[in-house]
Amino acid sequence: LALSALVVAHLAAFSAELHLLRLARVWPERSAEREAEVQGLLAAALDELLRQGETATAALAALGDGQLASSPGLPEAIRTDDLDAVALFGPSGELLAWDGIHQGPVPAAARSAESRYVYEQGALFGYLYVTEPVPGRGTAVAAALLKSDLPSLLASVPSFESRFQEETGAAIEVATADRAGEGRVWDLEWDDDVLLSVSLTPPSEAEA
Repeated sequence: LALSALVVAHLAAFSAELHLLRLARVWPERSAEREAEVQGLLAAALDELLRQGETATAALAALGDGQLASSPGLPEAIRTDDLDAVALFGPSGELLAWDGIHQGPVPAAARSAESRYVYEQGALFGYLYVTEPVPGRGTAVAAALLKSDLPSLLASVPSFESRFQEETGAAIEVATADRAGEGRVWDLEWDDDVLLSVSLTPPSEAEA
């Protein structure tokens, strides 16, 4: 019985060794396939997020003065689940109406619609802003939390990074172009400039 158990143990070890050798041979191909899959999922997720932001800012810009005068809040239907906050700012950057949660001040570049899209990353949070000028009235802004460096137990709302990993199993990191991580990196560009970079943390061979 002891000899039989020893033979089985040796066979199991041999099988594991064969698997690891085969994995080492196919790993570059498997890794490339996974990168291509994640790239497609990431592009679709960011496209949808931008679409939601554009739809929200268009709806904000279409609100009449009477609707704003009646309440400092905004209709709940404007802000979707993937958007953390929507707001209207006046011509001088003053806040006129707001709905949602946002950590820290909204950057001036977003409040004044310097660009259609703005990414701002601070010490703990990184937000993507979609803006739309409202002629004679100011700027409509939609904000999405892409990155949070708070521990998961302290984070009150999930970030785009954490939702993407939960839904796809892929660990990504959003950053400004000059702070992009190592490994596979994709850039989101606007007006020939890199708005933000997303790096993929590849799984190890042991995790395959």
